[in-house]
Amino acid sequence: MLPTRVTTVFWYILLKLKSENIYLHDEMSQEVLERKTNIGETQPHPNYKLLLLRQTQKDIDFIEARLKRHIPGMSSDKAHQISVAANREGVALVWTGPKEIAELYYELLKSEGLSMALEPDA
Repeated sequence: MLPTRVTTVFWYILLKLKSENIYLHDEMSQEVLERKTNIGETQPHPNYKLLLLRQTQKDIDFIEARLKRHIPGMSSDKAHQISVAANREGVALVWTGPKEIAELYYELLKSEGLSMALEPDA
């Protein structure tokens, strides 16, 4: 049996480690210190890409007007470049950002009759 003072110090150290989210594991006779993530810690959300697909039935001016209307800060030149790129290459990047906002822009442009796609940004 361990003396009382040693036992008290042992339990104090274990409680101190636990309060700092550090746990001891005994695997294959090795002691491993592992730091657990705090419940309050957040992980960054991935961005999503909003893509304009080739438009077979829509005029370039129509596409430009819809992009300028629904995407904040979209200039006429940028909207024109995106429209031309989508028709030439089949797809063009319109916007990248948080998923919820990308979904909003996707729904707005889709409701205008544009063919859109939404995918995670790698």
